[in-house]
Amino acid sequence: AADEAIRTELASTGDRPRGRLRMTFVQTPALALLPRLLDRLADTAPDLQVEVVQRETAPALEDLRARAVDLVVGIEYDPVPVPRRRDVDRRDMLREDVLLALQPEHPAVPKRGPIRLVACEHAAWATGHRGTGLDAVVRNVCNRLGGFEPDIRHRSDDGLVLSALVASGRAVALLPALLTAAVPQITARRLREERLQRTIFTATRTTTAEAPAVLAARQALQDTTRQVAAGQRDLEVLP
Repeated sequence: AADEAIRTELASTGDRPRGRLRMTFVQTPALALLPRLLDRLADTAPDLQVEVVQRETAPALEDLRARAVDLVVGIEYDPVPVPRRRDVDRRDMLREDVLLALQPEHPAVPKRGPIRLVACEHAAWATGHRGTGLDAVVRNVCNRLGGFEPDIRHRSDDGLVLSALVASGRAVALLPALLTAAVPQITARRLREERLQRTIFTATRTTTAEAPAVLAARQALQDTTRQVAAGQRDLEVLP
């Protein structure tokens, strides 16, 4: 850690970010943000070599603490917190709604407005693999707000696969607004019982929080997030 802190201080004396930045992304933020982010960094930090790996939040944070990566773009579902660590510098970037997604002709879909969760008590559910934040939040919400244990029949950590299962009419799912806005084959509504949200955040080691490469990437992510969220009521950019 001391060695890394000294390297960060030395790098800060340069005129612009250089070297290599290893990033991880969860899939849904990557689909929405990554293309514009890389374009922006090519303009603002042309000497920076960016490497991207798709990785779920929990293992990505372990990779970060093990110094296998430099910057994590992760997600945290309400009300299932991601553990905080004193050696990790976390900055929340975006709040987005988590919506109940159904096939448009599903009988639980009202003509307008939010959906009652209990209307999906007997539906087949699609969610993430066991141990993921999405799996935990589906079980939490169904039991806490709906009074039932969900019938989970399909599992994937790929948001596009979950969307395809919903579009088939064979499953319902909780999906983030960033994803549902890009999938016209499904209907996504807020729950009547409670507004569900998740937080997209960046994390780096405290010893590299002021490194030029990390600062450049975080600024580019913030700018990209504002651009993507403009005019969308289900997204809130955090200061």
